[in-house]
Amino acid sequence: MNEPLVSIVIPTYNRKEKLERLIRSILESDYPKDKLEIIVVDDASTDGTYEHIKKLFPQVKVIRNDEEKLLAESRNIGIRASRGRYIFVIDDDNIIDKNTIKELVEFMEKHPEVGVAGPIMYFLNDPTRIWCAGVKRSYWTTITKLIGFNTRDNGRYKEPYESEDFPNAFITRREVFEKVGLLNSKIFPIHYDEGDFCQRARRAGYKVMVVPTAKVWHDIPLPERDRASSLHLKSPMRAYFATRNRILYHWVYSTNSLQRVSSLFFSMIIAIYYTITVLRSKGKNGLHIIKALLMGLIDGLQMIKSIKSYVRTTIPRLHECIAKRNIVNTTTLNKRQMQVAIVTRYFMPVQGGIENHCFNLAKKLLEQGIEVDIHTSKDTLRQRNVLKDYEILDGVKVIRHREFWRFIPKNYDVIHIHNFNIFPHFWILLNAFIIKKILKRKCPKIVLTPHGGFMPWWNEFTMLKRIIKKVYHQTIGRFLLNNAVDKVIALNEWEKIQLIKNGVDPKRIIVIPNGVEDYAYTLPLQQDNTMGKFQPYILFIGRISKSKNIDTVIKYLANLDNINFLIAGPIQDEKYYQYLIDLSKKLGVDHRVFFLGEVHDAREKYKLIDNSLAVVLLSYNETEPIVVKEAMARGKPVLVSSIPPLRSLVKNYENGFIVTNAKIFKKAIKVLMTNRDVAVRIARNNITKAYSWQWKNIVEKIVKVYSYG
Repeated sequence: MNEPLVSIVIPTYNRKEKLERLIRSILESDYPKDKLEIIVVDDASTDGTYEHIKKLFPQVKVIRNDEEKLLAESRNIGIRASRGRYIFVIDDDNIIDKNTIKELVEFMEKHPEVGVAGPIMYFLNDPTRIWCAGVKRSYWTTITKLIGFNTRDNGRYKEPYESEDFPNAFITRREVFEKVGLLNSKIFPIHYDEGDFCQRARRAGYKVMVVPTAKVWHDIPLPERDRASSLHLKSPMRAYFATRNRILYHWVYSTNSLQRVSSLFFSMIIAIYYTITVLRSKGKNGLHIIKALLMGLIDGLQMIKSIKSYVRTTIPRLHECIAKRNIVNTTTLNKRQMQVAIVTRYFMPVQGGIENHCFNLAKKLLEQGIEVDIHTSKDTLRQRNVLKDYEILDGVKVIRHREFWRFIPKNYDVIHIHNFNIFPHFWILLNAFIIKKILKRKCPKIVLTPHGGFMPWWNEFTMLKRIIKKVYHQTIGRFLLNNAVDKVIALNEWEKIQLIKNGVDPKRIIVIPNGVEDYAYTLPLQQDNTMGKFQPYILFIGRISKSKNIDTVIKYLANLDNINFLIAGPIQDEKYYQYLIDLSKKLGVDHRVFFLGEVHDAREKYKLIDNSLAVVLLSYNETEPIVVKEAMARGKPVLVSSIPPLRSLVKNYENGFIVTNAKIFKKAIKVLMTNRDVAVRIARNNITKAYSWQWKNIVEKIVKVYSYG
């Protein structure tokens, strides 16, 4: 490894002995000395720090402030003077392990998506007791939790993991400072300056990670010996800024008005608690600290208005467009670009009808000159919190949230929610209801496309979840839908009727069908000789779950010879997947049933469709399946169940076949394999019918909903 230059920035004030101890630990590290640049920023010390360090360590660059500028600005001064590719910021009351810098740099080199990383920090007076192994913040209660605080290191932190931010010590890339700016020393001169910086880095697309193999020891009193010190109650200045900045930080980074109100309430409660703590401690500075707490509380509340410009300008907006585009559609809200948030629980690489719908909608909105972001969880169907926080897919910004269940988008003209989950839909709709109906203020337009989620296939849920969802849908959910949602997009007339039957206001509903992606119309036929080993075959594309009724197709297959069944899609239900494998073996058709896994590439998907005899979907519950429409756009016959949404798409011998039993299924396969005239007629009918489903037609209708309702 060709080690990059690392600049180590150390702010200090009147602690020359501790500073000397830290520098010696740095010089004893395993990292090459010629690749280290140590910069000390003396914040107007009065104990001779400048002269002491210059004499002992001539290789160290020492910058002396003429007046005290406090922690954040001292760090900024050191960062501006640095030359390294990486900048390691550490306070003077620490010592580092000899391999700490090496471990941090190697981790950053291997993980370009990480913008900020930090070590595990221990108490210097009890070297195996953890002081901080990362930070977790509650934006509802404003309580900051130091991960692992006051516990023994028993080896449980082995792999890197994410943290909100780092107090005391962290490393970052120079490019991060260049993109998001330095520490905000004006609003956060001490306390929450690292949190603010890490938030901006995260919103710019970087991860913030703990590297457990990197270790630092912090010279701070043990909590059982000095409770006031751990609460920043030893100094009036620290008490003031800790209280004031608690209010400001949580006001800036709360995601909705409810969270802001909650953070203000708890900030006041905590200030009261701190006041009681100081009174009980009977310290010599008690009255000064109590006064500082009250002044911090008052100033924090008064400064809320002044930081609104910081929220609008300094913090990188998540929904900033990739490139400026001219508005070409006359139905936009006004001359400026419309800003739309699309909210969906799952998104790419998860494959499914809703995910494809959202992806294609976002791309078409961008073509219309509309700014659009996808807000989603970090989950796949089988794993939680495993996907990237941020990425750009075909020009679409995708922002993934670890705690998606409580996410509320802000600063948008339109919030377009997909499906009808309890969370985060409840928070989004409740927030809109409060703003519109109670506060009587302007609120983003709320558009909901349920995709059948308001009337799901209840058998897919456990008994407890089924009861909870049914009660929610018919009470709070319906109330919020009728009082907070501006427009409900039903995918077909059947869904509209079902919504009305379930108490949704008919005036709020508009029917706009699912669109079909451009590839279905523009991609040449994907005839491929490699598919010959499977042919003839019928094809299922979708999630492997009970509602898709795949087992019935396998049972029907047992009554047929010389036809294979290909299943392509993610596994949503592991037990059902295993049941399908066992069922295939039991019926003796396992050599004709093939599980292909997820298909991410459009060419691969249409190669499967184009070389199939037919696409099959015998689902118990669908609203308007995109895969059926995609197959029809390619001129393929479809075999579907008799549920109303599918009956509205398919007529026997015209578009495919409606299958209700094994006899009809067998007859349909025989006709498709032996009667070319029927196959040609179906191909012609399906291509003609699918023409109106092109996304360019669908998006115009959706933009009109965004603009006018």
